[in-house]
Amino acid sequence: MADPATLPLRDIHLPPEPSWWPPAPGWWVLGALLLLGLVLLLWRWQRQRGRRAWLRQAQAELDTLQADWQRTRDGHALLSGIVLLLRRVQRRMGWKTAAAASGQAWIEWLERLMPVPEDLHPLLREALYRPQVELDDDQAQALIDFARQWLRRAGGRRP
Repeated sequence: MADPATLPLRDIHLPPEPSWWPPAPGWWVLGALLLLGLVLLLWRWQRQRGRRAWLRQAQAELDTLQADWQRTRDGHALLSGIVLLLRRVQRRMGWKTAAAASGQAWIEWLERLMPVPEDLHPLLREALYRPQVELDDDQAQALIDFARQWLRRAGGRRP
C-alpha cells in the first residue's frame, strides 16, 4: 500500500455558487406575505374611498334639501327628505332594522351615533306622518345641523 504522504493531491475545488433562481422557500413565503399585504391595503383604500363617496353624496343631498327649504319654506319636504336620507344611510351602514324602525325605536337607533336633541324628538317621531308641517327657522336649522353632524359621525363608523 502506498504511503499517504506520497499520494498526489488535487487542488481544493469549491462547490458552484448557488443560483438566484429558484429562491429559497423563505423568500416565497415573504413574497406571498408582501403581496397579500399589498392586496389588503388596496382593498382597504378602495373601501375607504367608497365610504367617502357615499358620505359626500349624502352631504350634497342635505345641502340641496337646505337650499330647497330656504327657497320654498316647505317644512314637510325638508323633514321627509332628511328622514329618508338618514334611513338610506342607515341601510347603507347595514342597519336594516334601524331603517325599518319607526317612532321612538328609530330615534333610539339614531342615538347610537349621537344624542338627538329633545326638541327634535316630536319632529322626527310624528311630524313626518302629518300632511302639513310648520317649521320655524330655528327648528329647521337645528334639524339640518343634527343631520349634518349625524352624517359626519356615520361616515366615521364602519358598516
